[in-house]
Amino acid sequence: EVVWKSPIILDAVASEMQRKGDSMMAKWAEIMTCMQPKTYFLRPDIATQLGIAVVREFFAQKVFGKPDRYALKTSASTKKTA
Repeated sequence: EVVWKSPIILDAVASEMQRKGDSMMAKWAEIMTCMQPKTYFLRPDIATQLGIAVVREFFAQKVFGKPDRYALKTSASTKKTA
């Protein structure tokens, strides 16, 4: 529900995965496959990286105008005509 209400978090995590590479992806995979509990995200080494990534993404989107990668797009076929 947090990601649904704040998609910038998903953008930040995706950007951080690309930036950090395999080491961050391995940590993410451990959490998603239940090898580590979800509270692993609260560890200082993980939480600070993700916190900085959220701030970086906020500035990129809100200050520098980077497009939101997870914005819902409406197509012509889904629009209702009156």
